[in-house]
Amino acid sequence: MTELEFATVQEEIAEAMKEKRKQQGLSLQEVADHMGIHMTSYRRIEIGQQRLKIDEAIKAENLLQFGLYEIMRRWAEEFNKPPKEIVIKGRTYRLAN
Repeated sequence: MTELEFATVQEEIAEAMKEKRKQQGLSLQEVADHMGIHMTSYRRIEIGQQRLKIDEAIKAENLLQFGLYEIMRRWAEEFNKPPKEIVIKGRTYRLAN
């Protein structure tokens, strides 16, 4: 997984967390307390300025039920697909499906 792809997964998870937090009427502080982190750290996670650790994601999932496992399953399936093309010595070769 590239840095860009990892950032995209993080962004999707953060957006899902934020949406569920707001739907449930929870404050940043309440979620941060449940996760065992500082409120500022949680806010930075939601806006994409800080990476979410896996243990933090699981704690947030337990509280918010934002679909962490579904998001991770979908991304895992996407990254386990065989490549559609490869590059060897600067030449791109399309692979048969």
